[in-house]
Amino acid sequence: MLEVQLVPLDQALAHFMPKSSVPEVEVRANGELLGRTPFASNLALRPGSYELEFSRAGYVPVRRRAELDPGSAGGLDVKMAPSDGGLA
Repeated sequence: MLEVQLVPLDQALAHFMPKSSVPEVEVRANGELLGRTPFASNLALRPGSYELEFSRAGYVPVRRRAELDPGSAGGLDVKMAPSDGGLA
């Protein structure tokens, strides 16, 4: 039998929606893959500082820094630019 102990969070999660007009863009936070655009719903993340990276073959990677406060909700719409020759 598997036993699981749930530990309450000390702060409310932040809700964040990464967007891009280009589909299938990989979104990473502090190096960890969160998924690919488009997302079906907001992502629930621990409050804190994040280095976000948006990447897809054939496009110039985009990096942004985000500070997420407890209980906050927001998003980031990233414009992806094709790389030279269409290859990243």
